[in-house]
Amino acid sequence: MTSTPRRLRMLAMAAAITLYAAVASPQSAGKPPAHDHQDLAEAAPSQADAAGMAGMPRGVMARIAALDERIKTLAADMNMFAGELKIETMAALLTAIVERQSVMREEMRPVHGRMMRRMMERVMPEAPADEEPGGTCAPSP
Repeated sequence: MTSTPRRLRMLAMAAAITLYAAVASPQSAGKPPAHDHQDLAEAAPSQADAAGMAGMPRGVMARIAALDERIKTLAADMNMFAGELKIETMAALLTAIVERQSVMREEMRPVHGRMMRRMMERVMPEAPADEEPGGTCAPSP
């Protein structure tokens, strides 16, 4: 049987790998197109960035960007290291992923509340009283 620290280490590694796989964006294996859109990217942020970061203060956006960079660095380090150093790097990576997720959750909570409030306050159109359900359907033979 394995010892308790070894089991905990294996559990931590499995959790880190699972969380990293869930958070990491998919990588494309294809080659990028030959033409360049760099001048368009500099002119305006992408729609996903604009939609996701619309209500966030600049400080929060900078913190998320810093955490993203840290996660990328730690992931690269984790793939490079072995042994105890790899385990320590995995723990730091897991901590950074959890921190980023909690920052996003705290910042998105008010946005989610506003969206839900708008949906609940929306008035649904009513059908005219003279029309009954099925009244516009063809009569059955």
